[in-house]
Amino acid sequence: MPTMQPLVHAHVPPLSRRRFLAVMLGALAMARFAGSAAAADTGAVAPSHWIRPLVGDADAVRAFGERFLQSQPHERDLRQLVVSLDKALSAQLQQPLAEATDSERLVEAATRMIRNEYREARVVDIDGWILSLSEARLYGLATLLGADF
Repeated sequence: MPTMQPLVHAHVPPLSRRRFLAVMLGALAMARFAGSAAAADTGAVAPSHWIRPLVGDADAVRAFGERFLQSQPHERDLRQLVVSLDKALSAQLQQPLAEATDSERLVEAATRMIRNEYREARVVDIDGWILSLSEARLYGLATLLGADF
């Protein structure tokens, strides 16, 4: 299992948790609104080249996502992951995710969602790393979207 140390690239800043959340919220929005037929096709909603420069340690994201999906096979469904994350984020936003337009507010809601899940013990163990369920789902989403960082 890779460590969570970011890759060091002269031209790519390391990925902070806040930045990862922002990127994955964008990917979630893309998957959420890609259309019913297209959403089932991961190629149709795969992150474009803009996501690659934002990821510090793509191997760690991919490894955590894959291990989560292996340990929770029922989560290996793009639509269900999107619905679960949409529901959890909408609850934090106190409005439908589709109506949220402020990216700063989205990141704050995602951070709050993850913190609350730790508090409520809604966590998963991925090779000894304790992650909130939604955090693990975000890694799983990155993996299912074919996050070829």
